[in-house]
Amino acid sequence: MRPLFFGILLLSSALAASGQNPGRAVIAERHRALLGNHCQKCHDAEKQKGKFRVDDLPLAVASLEEAERWQKVLNQLNSGEMPPEEEKQPPKAQKADFLEELANVMVTARRNLADQKGAITMRRLNRREYKNTLRELLGVEVNVSELPSDTGTGAFDTVGSNLFMSGNQFEQYQSLSREALSEAFDRIASAGIEKKIRIEAEETLKGITKSIQELRDGAERAEQWVKAVEAAAARPENAAVVAEIRKKSKDDADFRRSWNRIPGAPAPEEFGFKTVENNADRANGALTYKQNKGNGLYLRPAHDYYLGLPHLDTGAYLSVAGGLQLNNNLTHLVHASWPAGDYVLRVRLGAAPDAPRERRFLEFGIHPRSGRVMQTYEITGSIESPQTLEIPFTLTRKHTSRDDRTLFIREKGTLDHFTQTRAVVNKGRTENGFGPKVSLWIDWMEIERKTAAEAPLPRGLAALGLPFGDKAPEIAEPELREALKRFALEAFRGTPPQKAYMDRLLAIYDTRRKAGDKHSAALKETLSVILASPKFLYLAEPAPDYRRRPVTDAELATRLSFFIWSAPPDAPLR
Repeated sequence: MRPLFFGILLLSSALAASGQNPGRAVIAERHRALLGNHCQKCHDAEKQKGKFRVDDLPLAVASLEEAERWQKVLNQLNSGEMPPEEEKQPPKAQKADFLEELANVMVTARRNLADQKGAITMRRLNRREYKNTLRELLGVEVNVSELPSDTGTGAFDTVGSNLFMSGNQFEQYQSLSREALSEAFDRIASAGIEKKIRIEAEETLKGITKSIQELRDGAERAEQWVKAVEAAAARPENAAVVAEIRKKSKDDADFRRSWNRIPGAPAPEEFGFKTVENNADRANGALTYKQNKGNGLYLRPAHDYYLGLPHLDTGAYLSVAGGLQLNNNLTHLVHASWPAGDYVLRVRLGAAPDAPRERRFLEFGIHPRSGRVMQTYEITGSIESPQTLEIPFTLTRKHTSRDDRTLFIREKGTLDHFTQTRAVVNKGRTENGFGPKVSLWIDWMEIERKTAAEAPLPRGLAALGLPFGDKAPEIAEPELREALKRFALEAFRGTPPQKAYMDRLLAIYDTRRKAGDKHSAALKETLSVILASPKFLYLAEPAPDYRRRPVTDAELATRLSFFIWSAPPDAPLR
């Protein structure tokens, strides 16, 4: 069955709730001629090519079976596969008229057949609901961006007719549930591990002051080299060659690029400038820092300003990006040995006295190269009376790369908003000749892992009640059955699993164990089947006789909870 009508079979339409009447799905009688002249020859009661007939197709689409048959007609004609090339083709205008009407009729049929008149309510959990439900069951956050889309042509993500699925999408859900279970098991195993580190902001200045000192030293060495080249050029015996070089040079820097033609002129390498090209480019570039031109036009005064600020012995200032080689952001790499889990970043900081209000905002994120900002905070403290921010964040099993474990803080908008940054930089240069003044001062940063050794287990794992490690003793079949049943009951929001379903779950666990899997791997695979089952992925309120009935207390609790919180009901509501 195609995904379109798989969805119709399972899901109810929002039209039922709105009271709209989409009309009857009926194909005009005039289109019989097209089918009779171009299709019925191969698809009548006698031939039935592909086991498909068109001679008995009703013009009124009133059932799923009829809708599926008409959908096949629409697909074949749209693709151009029917009629075959060797057969007589219908006139283009007649075919276009038929396809347009059939497409519209199929839209009406979909609405009609999805409307169950209140007898059954069933739809897939949308991304938000699925993410929240897994968090309640397993205590972990999952990335749902690759799951099926929740919306159709409208803006709502809870419309049942939009929330249909195909078979391969169940595999997506199972893969995601495997990852979530692995994350949950790892968290339990590392629940008691404590980690904490403090980074004094002034320590980050060591690299900056070293870079600035290297620039200053380079400028001094470049100046010495220039004096040596000029001394060689001033020798009378070099007058002719110097005149020839100057005639072809644009300026003094270009003149020095021909130093090797001047007898007695020293090489830049003798002054520490290692260049493959053996020219003066490195030395000329270093010289601009002292001459306040080129890159040095802004660098040197900016560095002089920064290093002259107060309180650098107890902290560091954040600067605005602009090529000034200062603290555009403060970063810290969370070591790979620190396990996945919930963390908190504490930052003690304050705003500079003359900082404008629009520049008193701090951004926090992970992966500084991508600039993935997670939180933004307004800074109300001062350098004399700093405030301490507590910023929660989570590291998962997928955060394995260096970038994914590198935290950063920076002034808001200094890197990811180029126009805003350039405006701040240009305004500062207009005012003082080098760039913006600092706004935020950082005292220290502290990273701590929250331990969960005594925290209650998430409700799904608590209901399971089994050991998660591989060193546990062998689990007897009755105990395993009851544990899986408890987990399924929680996952299915109070609907008991059938005996045949439980038998299949036990068979999956047993098969994985016989294949060599350890207990934890076999258990995760079995639980992932539960978390990819329709009873978990769909919200349903079936009635045995398909008639209207009052909802039960459990169903009402589920309706309320998913409506208000997009999550399953907690214990008090249940």
